[in-house]
Amino acid sequence: FTIKGKLKKNLLESSLDIDDDNLIAALDAKIDFNHKEPKSLISTKVYASDLKAIKLTNQPLEFTGSAIMDMSGSNLDNLNGDILFNDITVFKEGQPYGFDSLYFKSSNDGEFRNMTLSARDLDAKLKGKFTFAELPATFNQYFSSYYPLYFKKIAAPKTDQQLEFHLDLRNTGRLLNIFNQKLSGFNYSKIDGRIDTRNRLFELEAEIPKFTYNKLTAYDFTIKAKGDVDSLRIYSK
Repeated sequence: FTIKGKLKKNLLESSLDIDDDNLIAALDAKIDFNHKEPKSLISTKVYASDLKAIKLTNQPLEFTGSAIMDMSGSNLDNLNGDILFNDITVFKEGQPYGFDSLYFKSSNDGEFRNMTLSARDLDAKLKGKFTFAELPATFNQYFSSYYPLYFKKIAAPKTDQQLEFHLDLRNTGRLLNIFNQKLSGFNYSKIDGRIDTRNRLFELEAEIPKFTYNKLTAYDFTIKAKGDVDSLRIYSK
């Protein structure tokens, strides 16, 4: 690979070219350190990649695509800006799955964070007062109580976490085929959830017109779950 760069008046300009058996890619970046948080403008193009060979996945997946990032921030908790992914194609055992464009936007005003992910086949939203480092411990506090045989309890999050998430799925067949060919359906499904550790609250609602796993198929499946850190009540039909 080849790296070029220069730093002048706290402005870093650099480029990276990789021509490897498992990865062919190019990256151009401008990072401005003249602000409270670094401002980055980065464009990248992946011409070919073997994700299994470079140990990003255990599955035989290959990837091509490009991205443009216009973002400020030094970590996941203070990101402001957006990333546009274009011409995304994932290959599994030679079969291509194209996803056109994918748009990610993040904003925060201190403690409150708002993140969205939009594409032709899905919309996802995550918002609230939380830190990414504490999310595993946050979910563990609930699931280790609900399902102790499967989740080992770990230390509780150090601060209160409040978050809401929403997932709106449309034509998801291509995406599911990449990760699990036994699972299909979930088209036009909606999933909403909320966690509030201060008030010991966990809520989840899902509306799934159809899904199939192996030879089991369910239609018009609805689930509502509500609980605290000790117990969970689930209603479904």
